[in-house]
Amino acid sequence: MSATAEKRIGNTTSDVADFDDIKRDIAELKGDLARLASDTASTGMAAVKDGACVAKDAISDISERTGERASAAHQTLGDSVSKRPVTSLAIAFGAGAILSRLMRK
Repeated sequence: MSATAEKRIGNTTSDVADFDDIKRDIAELKGDLARLASDTASTGMAAVKDGACVAKDAISDISERTGERASAAHQTLGDSVSKRPVTSLAIAFGAGAILSRLMRK
């Protein structure tokens, strides 16, 4: 066998080994990417759940404060009507008359 032929056979064997190494590396990368995707999805879901809890708490707090303000406004209005019933009646009549006119147009 000539030196050139031996060199080609040696290169072919080396190329096959390199190809096998590349195939193994690609298989490892696929596994790593699958694990990374799974971890990322889990982390994303945890972040969404945390965000939902924070939003729920914020809405609950806002609802509670709004209810307290509405109750205070109702109490203030009731006190005002009790102190000045005639004035309250006149204001209600005037507001009704204005709304009646606006609704006709």
